Amino acid sequence: MPLLFNLKPGFLPKKSACAHLFENVMKCIILVRLCNRLCQIFVFM
Repeated sequence: MPLLFNLKPGFLPKKSACAHLFENVMKCIILVRLCNRLCQIFVFM
């Protein structure tokens, strides 16, 4: 997913630490879901 890694650090105005942490958690959740999807595809092949 190139879209995830294309996000520029200065894309949004200065964010609080909480918002930054939440954003990182959401990215991790998306990556984990993608990995689970790939694993399922390979398992059922």
